Amino acid sequence: MNWRVILIICAILTPFALGGGARSAHAEADRVTPVVEAVRRVGPAVVHISTEQLRDDLRFSPNPIIDRYYREFFERHGPVQPEARALGSGVIIDKDGYVLTNEHVIMRTGPIKVTLSDGRTFTAKVVGSEPARDLAVLKIDGDQPFPTAPLGDSSDLLIGETVIAIGSPFGLSNTVTTGVVSATGRTIRSDNERVYLDFIQTDASINPGNSGGPLLNINGEVIGINTAIYGDAQGIGFAIPANSAKAIVEDLIQFGQVNYGWFGIRVQSLTPAIRNTLGYTGKGGLYASVVFAESPAAKAGLKPGDVIEKVGPYKVDAPDTYRSAVRGYTVGSTVDITFFRDGATRSVNITTTGFPEAMVAKYSWILLGWKVAPLTKSQSAKLGLPAGFGMRITEVQPDSVAAKFGIQAGDVVLEINTNEIANESAYNVAVAGLRLKSSAVVLLQRGGYRSYVSLPLP
Repeated sequence: MNWRVILIICAILTPFALGGGARSAHAEADRVTPVVEAVRRVGPAVVHISTEQLRDDLRFSPNPIIDRYYREFFERHGPVQPEARALGSGVIIDKDGYVLTNEHVIMRTGPIKVTLSDGRTFTAKVVGSEPARDLAVLKIDGDQPFPTAPLGDSSDLLIGETVIAIGSPFGLSNTVTTGVVSATGRTIRSDNERVYLDFIQTDASINPGNSGGPLLNINGEVIGINTAIYGDAQGIGFAIPANSAKAIVEDLIQFGQVNYGWFGIRVQSLTPAIRNTLGYTGKGGLYASVVFAESPAAKAGLKPGDVIEKVGPYKVDAPDTYRSAVRGYTVGSTVDITFFRDGATRSVNITTTGFPEAMVAKYSWILLGWKVAPLTKSQSAKLGLPAGFGMRITEVQPDSVAAKFGIQAGDVVLEINTNEIANESAYNVAVAGLRLKSSAVVLLQRGGYRSYVSLPLP
């Protein structure tokens, strides 16, 4: 039997098999499962994101300073990075056109296009992004309210409950996959050694292009943002919980950046000697090497020498997991800190604040090991710098990280972690940002020479 005969038979039999239009409608109603209802409700709010992205897969050296030197050399003598098409997904969370997606979907891009399921395409602008949490908010403008899928509650997820992923894998818009919640509270470490806490693990198929799309529960509520897959396995995907995203999104929309709360604690790993001295036999934990006076931690009663075991629900066992845990809280958050002191485990509540500008000088001295002052007009002119640009190091603390890397009084700080030190205020902001970093790449000028120095932070 050839295909033509089969098609004719199908055309003849189909009306009888369906029992007419009424029976067809009835059969469809029988097939409308909760999954179908959830997809119908949320699908219109899921968008396809396309960008012109500068490729960044070409590296000359694992050392960022050497790599930057070679990039600048080749950029002067010819093109290095051809543009490539980047695809991802997102979800409209507000009728005014705010779109939530992953930061890695839109990083280092050209014009960003957002396409709805009905085919309408809009040029989007970036409202704000947060690489540390891999979240970004875009804004599109239209002449009527947009379909939305607001973030739901991810606090009571059940292991084994059905979840639905919607996105644009490989550019195939509004692709639906289903699975279950495999686990919650997962900690994963990315290729660049960044630690992410509290991921939802699911076996719903997530492929390249799904990033930024929603993970739904059976009620059609957005309980996560699909973010990553485990490359060496099948059926292991990860999503950022909706509750973790909410505070980040609110700050990005209101301020264009995330205002992380300040705790006022510096931590270090527990050595066997410290464990023996403190009589601490627990697993994990971090030594509070510094508790800044008048900080939220100090006001709550924490002291240097305490062993920090948990920040909120997150167990901490290394400085990077502590920093990731702290990034879960914005200014004004109340956080329960579990700690060990004098043979007993205790807990206190800390209410975070913004980083006080008055703390910058002390923070610089403890963290970096130097004191700074603005340059005079004559000093700026002698160094060929614009007036007010840069901060001059006036003193270096012996045995500090700065001293160990050969930094001297008289050196001028021009840049910290790619943030130009255009004035004293810019320096204060850059130093405040170091509280959640493990290192600082600093551009210094000494006389007529400039050099980058990568400083590990204690």
